[in-house]
Amino acid sequence: MKILIADDHASIFEPFKFFFETAFKNKKHSFTTVINCKEAVNEIERKKLKNSTFDFAVIDISMPGYAEKDIHNGSDLCKYLNQEMPNCKTFINTAILENFTLFDLVQNLKPDGIAVKSDMKAEDYIAAFEKIWQGEIFRSSSVDNKVNEIWGYETLANETNRTIITCLANGYKIKEIANELQLTEVSINKRISKIKKALEINETTILREVKRRGYV
Repeated sequence: MKILIADDHASIFEPFKFFFETAFKNKKHSFTTVINCKEAVNEIERKKLKNSTFDFAVIDISMPGYAEKDIHNGSDLCKYLNQEMPNCKTFINTAILENFTLFDLVQNLKPDGIAVKSDMKAEDYIAAFEKIWQGEIFRSSSVDNKVNEIWGYETLANETNRTIITCLANGYKIKEIANELQLTEVSINKRISKIKKALEINETTILREVKRRGYV
């Protein structure tokens, strides 16, 4: 079993090797560890030159990118890996807790597994890797709860609406958001009204409320 572990904290490498060795005691293991996206891409390309592939990859989202390849973080790296090695099992390991970010990771990357680090103990990782290898999808409890909460609001499940909220939280003006999304200001304001109605909040509390709820 050829395993890629990509994380900018090298201290996690040995524990994760142990998790895999425990989960798959009857397999031979070959580990490749990298601390940034550039190293990861180089290892993926090296494998391809040998007509080989990774069987399993653990990827942290918050890693230094590789600008030359337009890979800015672990999310982009996961997309790249999925394109280059579609049969490789992917497991996203992250400290991110924001609802929108986790929702987008699940929807856009469709990883075989995704976990918030604070949810997981050693036995949880071992069980997760076993399930994923057997073809199951794994999500840790926080991921499940936050994704389900977004699906509970049809308005928030819309990607454009989530982008509008994120832009507002980052201080964008309505005109700037309209330009960014190539929509009219009237359309943006209508969407904001629908968002407020869905969340049962008013004009003065929308940003405070979405931050309080952990959406952004």
